[in-house]
Amino acid sequence: MSNWREKSIQNLMSADLLIGEGFYSASIHCSYYSNIQLILHLLQKKFPSLDEFDKYQRKGFKKNKGFHNWIINDVVKNLFKINNEDFRYVSNNIRKLKKLRIEADYKDIIFDESKANVAKNYALHINKILMKLFE
Repeated sequence: MSNWREKSIQNLMSADLLIGEGFYSASIHCSYYSNIQLILHLLQKKFPSLDEFDKYQRKGFKKNKGFHNWIINDVVKNLFKINNEDFRYVSNNIRKLKKLRIEADYKDIIFDESKANVAKNYALHINKILMKLFE
């Protein structure tokens, strides 16, 4: 198991703990990063070395005008080739989760438990799809 996979698991667990304590905005942050870290885990597995993976990351980052755009686009592109239903779910909902994370981190908004649970459920379902199709 890569460190990315472990971080992804920890972020989902953290989201759950934060919701339980009433820290809803912070939980949304953790839910989102659980997806990002799982995607990094899955992408890294495609490369023979960390150096090759780092080169791929730098190239993708520049081409897609941002790190998160790059990895989301990469995984969505691959999902499109595998399963159309899963492609639509992940494509739509990872972007919704990203928007929630941006609002939670950078906007003067206080979220409630229902939004935090929506974010966590998006993250859980996206992670299940990614693991099913790519692991």
